[in-house]
Amino acid sequence: MQRTLMTKKRVVYSLLLLASVSLLASVVLVRYNASRLSPWEIISKKPLVTLCSNKAFQEVRVPFTLQRAGWMRGGWIMVPATVSGKRVECLLDTGMWQAFNWETSVPLHGRRVGLSYPDQGTYVGSRPRFAEWMVLPDIALGGYHLRECPALAHAPDSSDDPGLAVPTLGCAAFADVVLTLDYRRQEIIIRSADYDMTQDRVELSRYPRHCVVGLTWSESERSLWSEKGGVTTIGKPAFAGSVAGHPVQIAVDTGLVGVRLGLTSKPLIQALIREGHTPYPFRPCRQCRRLAMLSSATWSAGNIINNDPLLPLPGFYAKDEAVVGAEFLTDYRVTIDFPRKKLLLAWDPLKTAAR
Repeated sequence: MQRTLMTKKRVVYSLLLLASVSLLASVVLVRYNASRLSPWEIISKKPLVTLCSNKAFQEVRVPFTLQRAGWMRGGWIMVPATVSGKRVECLLDTGMWQAFNWETSVPLHGRRVGLSYPDQGTYVGSRPRFAEWMVLPDIALGGYHLRECPALAHAPDSSDDPGLAVPTLGCAAFADVVLTLDYRRQEIIIRSADYDMTQDRVELSRYPRHCVVGLTWSESERSLWSEKGGVTTIGKPAFAGSVAGHPVQIAVDTGLVGVRLGLTSKPLIQALIREGHTPYPFRPCRQCRRLAMLSSATWSAGNIINNDPLLPLPGFYAKDEAVVGAEFLTDYRVTIDFPRKKLLLAWDPLKTAAR
């Protein structure tokens, strides 16, 4: 009896030893393969996406809070996340194409790849600031996980902009899923690529006034990336629209607060001024700086027609002529289907009635 028990123990110990050796060998092999890749190849790899949910289309819901000034209706979308085992509040910004970036004043564990990226217009003292590319082992939003995720770690900035220190999730974090932003319920909904919003009759019936537009990926911040050999399939979402009869490319930027429609093209701004859209000063609140606005113009997003004052933001994006911000998006349930390159704007009458 005792001899049989000893034999069983030896078998168990042998199996445990074999499993340990196999695990160690796999780790060494992964690191060996990673070491053979160039830095550009490492950060160009898509993160491994996992949706841990037993709901239809592996649906994951994550609550968010809106951080805003008193005069704003929209605000910054702040999402709770776990990054490399550390709980952080992240800004969700569709105006940023990278998957994740943060300032090194927030300590997060990651693997260096030996590659830097210049931060145009920001400085440490008198020197231009550089961001370092790293690979984060895990980013979790509820049951949504990104593993081996390329990210940018910024040096602390000498400017007074506190938003630069906020960890930020960008478009590449959602490149393989369908992302919904529900401003009224203050939650984000992440579904697998199998979900097709145009076929969801139940969902569309709740929002009779809606439109679906095709998306392109803006390349306004990717010129250096492309020149150096980086490969990415994602960028800022943008769609074809019009402003005062001028066809324009309009970016969707959830991180641009206090703005319904901004004009980023100098030729377009000059053309509208010539057509009689006169500039005038505007101060949203006593503590706010004065803005130069243009008088109201009709603009369209799909079949949604709007009439708003326009905020000139010349040079804000390199290629897009206009941008919609949080003040416009907050009235809608916004769904971005990254795999199919589609945008659903579903007007929310209950949200609008709460103005």
